[in-house]
Amino acid sequence: METGCQNSLGRKGKKLFELKGRKLCSPYGVAVDKEDNIFVTEEAAHLVSKFSPDGKFIKLVGRQGGEAGEFDSPKAVRVIRNQVYVCDQKNRRIQVLSVDLEHLTTFNMDLQPTDVALGAQSSLYIVGLGGSQGIHLYDSKGFMYQGMIQHKDLCPLSGICFDVVQSFIYAANIINCCVIQMTPAGDLAFLTRRAHKRALIVELVTSIICKPTG
Repeated sequence: METGCQNSLGRKGKKLFELKGRKLCSPYGVAVDKEDNIFVTEEAAHLVSKFSPDGKFIKLVGRQGGEAGEFDSPKAVRVIRNQVYVCDQKNRRIQVLSVDLEHLTTFNMDLQPTDVALGAQSSLYIVGLGGSQGIHLYDSKGFMYQGMIQHKDLCPLSGICFDVVQSFIYAANIINCCVIQMTPAGDLAFLTRRAHKRALIVELVTSIICKPTG
């Protein structure tokens, strides 16, 4: 299904520009690189699209499948150390692409990843569905599994980010309608709850940051 969700808005809701060149199909994740190029995952179309800073279409990659450069319901996309990390959910893996959308490497896991963030000591924090629930830790290249942060409110998680200034982890639990603030050691610092999921989603938009890291 094509969607009209193609506008970039400022903090006060003012339209900045419109993505041009192609219609997005079920856009899910968005990220920007250091040159302000925009990357969007399209869940239903199994694609990753790249746009210029002013919203002009540049390139896309993908189709439904399990080979390198193919996706099955891609979720979050993050730019980490000038590389594009795509949560290839139903293939149970994360694919790493160059900023030109060329496939670099893939690492597999026992869960369906929905988000990834660069955390403390250059570890990758990964959350998702299925498998063991919690925050999965991998080394900076994604090859060495380092363990898991677990807590009763970390089931299941849909989004994650890391505050490099204060060294806090922020994780979003859409089922229990809460945002969890934790230390890298797994100690709970703050838990917020809302009666309505819409209020949570507004909070997630401001908490789960898509800016490049590393």
